[in-house]
Amino acid sequence: MATRHPRLYALHADGTECPRSGPGAHRYTVSGKPLTAGCPGRTCWVAECRCGWSITASLKVAADEPRKRHSCPRPPA
Repeated sequence: MATRHPRLYALHADGTECPRSGPGAHRYTVSGKPLTAGCPGRTCWVAECRCGWSITASLKVAADEPRKRHSCPRPPA
């Protein structure tokens, strides 16, 4: 059975998701400054699981490491 990790995504200051992939993806410099016109920048990273577990952090790595270690008590639907 495959392990499914919680979803990781970035948020803007107004609470909207900052898309990382796809046709509307917001591009960033290596230092983290937005290159996409109209993008206010990422304010935090959120890891969220279907079981209700979530963590919010200002650094991607601070949300990603616990996300990788989380073991969901619910089986995949």
